[in-house]
Amino acid sequence: MKEIKMIAGKKNISLDKDVIKNSIDKARSFPYETKTSFQRDVENPNKNNEKDLFGGTIIRMGKEYNIDTEYTGKYFF
Repeated sequence: MKEIKMIAGKKNISLDKDVIKNSIDKARSFPYETKTSFQRDVENPNKNNEKDLFGGTIIRMGKEYNIDTEYTGKYFF
């Protein structure tokens, strides 16, 4: 989320200063066993998923704006 926030800043996209904390707080409000549709897709080897849409886009934009996206690269690919 820090990588996304840095990319948004370079693209002049205004995000709430607490967007990361608020996003984490919201995620914590869900039951522990709740899975996102992306997580369910990744767990199913017979299903396409949005890995490139999410992770690939962050990595490409990071390169474009000279932002290190090591975390996204590590966990998405």
